[in-house]
Amino acid sequence: MKKKIKKKGEYGYFSWEKKKRAAVTLGMFLLLAALFVTGYVKTGGRKNLFTLVTILGCLPACKQLVAWLMMLPRRSMERESYDRIKKRAGCLPMLYDLYFTTYEKNALVDALAIDGETVAGFCSRTQEHRIFIQGHIQDILKKSGCPATVRLFEEPQAFMRKLDAMNGSDGPSAQAEKIQKIRRAILAIAL
Repeated sequence: MKKKIKKKGEYGYFSWEKKKRAAVTLGMFLLLAALFVTGYVKTGGRKNLFTLVTILGCLPACKQLVAWLMMLPRRSMERESYDRIKKRAGCLPMLYDLYFTTYEKNALVDALAIDGETVAGFCSRTQEHRIFIQGHIQDILKKSGCPATVRLFEEPQAFMRKLDAMNGSDGPSAQAEKIQKIRRAILAIAL
């Protein structure tokens, strides 16, 4: 059975990306090791063009290693929480597994619902930076030309009530273009 590729904003993205980045990192370093050994065996020493290519190849391989290390501590919310949120979200556009980084602070947002003028998010792990990230997302959306009110919740019940309220409004289908613009802006700033 073929596994479905997870894209940024889908549930399970962190797990998928960790595996993908680990495989690419390992592949790159194995290729570099094979290249160096080939050059050493063919020329009988390390002073050759193969060694130069191996050294230059370490730059992208190390960049890939750092990308994998950034993903390593991230994990998705529990499956049962995801199922409850998905059921309650109804027809609202949702984003999952988002990690926002700024120069000052970082925060994990498990789920985000988008409804034209409102963006509501759920942080399952208590974070002292929640309010800062909430303001950061709101500022980015404003600068992107699609201002929206952003609210992040730590309590599941409060987030579920907000989802119910957002489902009650008649916004999602009427503002599809704005919702897509907000979605793109949020995905652009998430890890």
